[in-house]
Amino acid sequence: MSAKAEPQSLNVYLTSRCNQRCPFCRRQKNNGMDTLAKKDFTPALAEEILKRFPSIQTVCIAGFGEPLLSPELYPIIGIFKRTGRKVEVITNGVLLKEHASRLIDAKVDFLSVSVNAADQTERLAVTGTDSWGSLISGLRDVLGSGMTVATSFVISKQNWIRIPQYAQAMQAIGVRFVDFHNTLPHSEHPDDLYQFESETILDTDANVIQALTLFRKNPFSAVVRNWPTPTPTVAPQNSKCRSPFFTLGVDGDGNCTACSRIYGPGTMPANLSDPGFWSGNAFERFRKALMGQAERPTLCAKCWGNLK
Repeated sequence: MSAKAEPQSLNVYLTSRCNQRCPFCRRQKNNGMDTLAKKDFTPALAEEILKRFPSIQTVCIAGFGEPLLSPELYPIIGIFKRTGRKVEVITNGVLLKEHASRLIDAKVDFLSVSVNAADQTERLAVTGTDSWGSLISGLRDVLGSGMTVATSFVISKQNWIRIPQYAQAMQAIGVRFVDFHNTLPHSEHPDDLYQFESETILDTDANVIQALTLFRKNPFSAVVRNWPTPTPTVAPQNSKCRSPFFTLGVDGDGNCTACSRIYGPGTMPANLSDPGFWSGNAFERFRKALMGQAERPTLCAKCWGNLK
């Protein structure tokens, strides 16, 4: 598999600003802010990317910041919608109540809300924001509009036992799709790698994996769209991840990435200013690593994306 085909999906890293302090986020790691964009993504960038890559069919607006903080969000959504693209927005939900009507009017095709809690106390402890009430109210607003909505939770060794409470809390307000994601590595700093390996659910954590299997037999599992994938202790030679072959990520500085989970824009020597970056050395090396033809980057080898 090579880069003969152009990208079919686009990940927009809209802003580097955030209004939460989640402990599992890249922003809280050593040197985690070093490669984040200095500028917000702009409508001009959206138009440039579509001109260069008309093959793009779907757009996910998210990144390592909170999209609802950017004043450029709705003009950018408008550009993608007017050109027939399907648009997904990922938000932490702090400002969801305030933005619900605008997201509905913008005809967002899919909204994913990072909840990471089952009640107000847990939400405050995990995110540092007293936003549970407005989050739930905003969720009810967008769900009532008929918009397709999912909620997500980062799962680790510390909170997997609360999966039933998370799913049931979402069922209670009418959420039909819930995603549970295992933790991801975001820093090669020794302290951060040690913390990651002590928190992530590994493929050798037999007791946790057995419990997750039993959870699937409970009624609340009806709303679970994705269960946490265990992190491989040994990376498979041939990865199942195909993101670098079909997906492009771009930030406000024009930096580009071939990775959808760990290595954001700014971590690869690729920029929109280079007309040949999509099939250039940086992206091709990454693709070869996933096919077992080159050494896999440190964090990539520890990503559960290799298995799905």
